[in-house]
Amino acid sequence: MSPRRRILLLSSCLILVAIIAAGCMSIPATTPTVPPGIKKFNSTAEIEQYLEESMAHFEHDAAYRTMVPTVGIS
Repeated sequence: MSPRRRILLLSSCLILVAIIAAGCMSIPATTPTVPPGIKKFNSTAEIEQYLEESMAHFEHDAAYRTMVPTVGIS
């Protein structure tokens, strides 16, 4: 490969990379909005409290389901 062709190839690759990088940087980085039904946490303590309450609620529901009679179900 001749030196002139090598310089042209490297220049075109550099220009292509610069165009791609400029295109990626011009896209505004918008944060998607969170639907109102999703719980937002501000700290680890809130997450731990939520998990404890959820587990207590789950255990209560599971205990209730085990007390339901299943006679006649095959």
